[in-house]
Amino acid sequence: GEGTCVLEMENHTRLTLQAGTILQIDRATFDRLTESRATVLKLDMGRLKAKIGKLSQGSKFEVLTPTALAAVRGTIFYLDAGTALGKLFTELYVDESSGGVTFRNTKTGDEFLIPKFGASTAFQDGGLLAPRFMNENERKDFIDQWESAVNQVLGQYIHS
Repeated sequence: GEGTCVLEMENHTRLTLQAGTILQIDRATFDRLTESRATVLKLDMGRLKAKIGKLSQGSKFEVLTPTALAAVRGTIFYLDAGTALGKLFTELYVDESSGGVTFRNTKTGDEFLIPKFGASTAFQDGGLLAPRFMNENERKDFIDQWESAVNQVLGQYIHS
C-alpha cells in the first residue's frame, strides 16, 4: 500500500522511507563506555532518506543494499535500491556532508567517496559509476520529486 514511515533514533538521526521500502535494522548498539554507536541497516528495496545526527568518535552508520554499502558521518543522503531492466541497482545522492559518504559496490569492492552534491550508482554486475556532481537544478528537481512523493502520501493519509 501507499505510505511513508519516519524513524527517529536517539542521536537525532531521522530516516524517511517511501512506500514499498523494505528495511531491516541489522544492528543498533550503543557502547556506554566509549559513547560510540554502531548502526547497520539493510535496505532490500525502496527509497530511503537519512539525516544522520551527530556521531561520536568511533561510531559508524552503514546502509547495506543488494548492490552497495553506504557508510556515513553527519550527513543527509538519499538511497534508492531497485530494479531496472531486470537488474538490481542502488543510487546514492549526498545532499549535505562534511566528510562525504563512502559508497562501495558489494560485488567488486570498488568504492568512491561521494562528496556533498555528489551522486553515484552501483549495479548488480559490479559496475559503479564515478561520482558526478548534481547542479542546482538537478538537486532541486531530485528533492522536489522526493518531497512531492512523501507529501502526496501524507495528504492521502490526512484526508482519509
